[in-house]
Amino acid sequence: MPLVEIIPCELSSDETVSRAREFASDQLGKTTITAKDRAGFVVNALLIPYLLAAIRMADAGLASAADIDKGFATLPRSVNAVLVTMNPLVTLHSKQIVEQALKHRLPGMYPTRQFVEEGGLLAYGPLISDLYRRAAIYVDKILNGAKPADLPIEQPTKFEFLANLKTARQIGVTIPPNVLARADQVIR
Repeated sequence: MPLVEIIPCELSSDETVSRAREFASDQLGKTTITAKDRAGFVVNALLIPYLLAAIRMADAGLASAADIDKGFATLPRSVNAVLVTMNPLVTLHSKQIVEQALKHRLPGMYPTRQFVEEGGLLAYGPLISDLYRRAAIYVDKILNGAKPADLPIEQPTKFEFLANLKTARQIGVTIPPNVLARADQVIR
C-alpha cells in the first residue's frame, strides 16, 4: 500500500512528525497522511469500501466461482503456498478455495476457522464469535441512546490459530511440533 499513516500523540513534537513525513515520503516513496491518535485508523475506514466493493462485484457477476478455478489453474509452478485474506467473496467461496488448494497440493494459511474446518491447512485470525459479541454490545449502546459517531472503532482482541494434521498428511507437509504446540486447536 502506498500510504503511511502518521499518528502523533500528545507527546509528539512537530519536528518528529515532520521528520516522519520526510522519511516516509523521501526514503520509502509513500504518501503520508496524519490521523488523530485514537482507536481505529484510516486503513480501517478504507477497508470498508473495499469490502463493499467485493459484495457489489459478486452481485454484478464480475467475480465468480469459475474465476477461482481459473486463477488456481493458471498459477505458475513457482507458487508453493497460498495466503488467503478475508473478504466477503473469499468467505462465500471458502470451500472451493480450500478444495483448489488441496487439488494443487498447496499448503494454505487462511483467515478464519471455517477454512480449516473445510480442509485448509492453517488458520490464524480473529475469533469471529467474539466479533459478533462485540457487535451486539455496540447495538445495545446505540439502542440505549449512544451516538454511533461517538463510539470508538474497535480492533479484534481475541485471535485463534488452528492446524489441520489430516490436510498436512494429504498434501505431504509436516507441521513442526513447536507450531502445533501453539495451536488453539489441532484437527487430527
